[in-house]
Amino acid sequence: MIEDSNGDYIEDVSQCDGSTQVVVDNLFCLVEMTALRADPFDRVLGELVQAKVIAINERGPSGASPENTDTNGAKIETAPDQMAVPTRGADTSHE
Repeated sequence: MIEDSNGDYIEDVSQCDGSTQVVVDNLFCLVEMTALRADPFDRVLGELVQAKVIAINERGPSGASPENTDTNGAKIETAPDQMAVPTRGADTSHE
C-alpha cells in the first residue's frame, strides 16, 4: 500500500498486484513515478514515497508493516524536460 497525499494508504493492484507470479518470484513491484504523481496518490515533487507491506501465505495475511521513514528513500521526481535542439558551437568541427 502506498501513501496518498491525504496520508491514507492505498492498494492499487494496477501498479502492484502481489498475486501475480512475477511479483511473487521477484519479491518486489516497480511503480511508475507518473502513477505516484497522479490520482489516486497525487504526490508532489520532493515528497518521500512511503509504503506499507502486507504478506500473505497459507495462514492468511499479516498485519501491515510500519511505513518506511528513511529520508534517504525514494522521493517524488518529475519527468525531465525536453532537451533543447543542439547547436554547433564555435569550437566544434563537423568531422
